[in-house]
Formats: sequence, C-alpha cells, structure tokens
Amino acid sequence: MALGEIAALAFPSMMVAFCVSSIVILIVIAGFMFSDRDNAFVFEPVEEGELDVEACEPNAEKPAPTMDERIAAVAEKFGLTARETEVFTLWATGHGAKSIEEKLVLSSATVRTHIRHIYEKLDVHSRAELIELLESRQRDPRVEIRE
Repeated sequence: MALGEIAALAFPSMMVAFCVSSIVILIVIAGFMFSDRDNAFVFEPVEEGELDVEACEPNAEKPAPTMDERIAAVAEKFGLTARETEVFTLWATGHGAKSIEEKLVLSSATVRTHIRHIYEKLDVHSRAELIELLESRQRDPRVEIRE
C-alpha cells in the first residue's frame, strides 16, 4: 500500500493509468480469495421442502400474530431497549408495577421510569392506549403503527 502511494506521488502525470491498473489488480486478487465451494450454494437447485409455500399463495390466510410477536414487533419498531421490552411485556400482559419490581428485581422508581420511557416512545398516555396499539396489530398485522 505504501509503495502504491509513493508510486502515485512519483508519477503524477500517470495518475489515471495507475488508478485503473490498481483496480484491475485488486479485482484479480479478490477473484482468487473465493473458492468455488464458497459460492456454490448460489447455483444449487432448490430441493423439495426449501420452497416457501406461503410466499407462493398470496391469498392464504395467515394466523394472527401472538401477543409476544406483537409486543416484539412494537418494541423493535419504536426502538425499545432490552430492559424496556421486558417491562413492556409484563406491563402489557396485565402485571402491576409491584409484580414487575419483584420479577425483574428493580426498584419502584426504576419501573416507573421504564414505563414513562415506554409511553414516550410509543406516544401513548395510558395502558388502555398501549393495549389498543397492540390490538390493532392483532386485527391486521399490516396496519401501520403511528410513529
């Protein structure tokens, strides 16, 4: 690399030729880095059972997502942290603050802070709005969640 930089500085009038030849050399080197075995899976035929049948049948009814799937989707969409997701899961499934404190070994102030952050990120103001948000995902998973 250092030799290439020195050569580029030594021959400024041949800069274009140097750049083109360097790119060609890098492409040739990259070609030798991969063996046929590394990229053979791209060209293998599809075996029975590998084809996603659901993708081929667009009219097929898909089961409604479970509560955990809906909670995970909402948590991911709104960028909840791992701990906020744990608190959100318990809070959305009807556990009280005291129960969350005991299950996750947190202080009451920490639980309140997590719940406040969850409400802020999801732009809801009560547990009822939070449940309504999750239920809208149950009725139709394609429903776009407001941000």
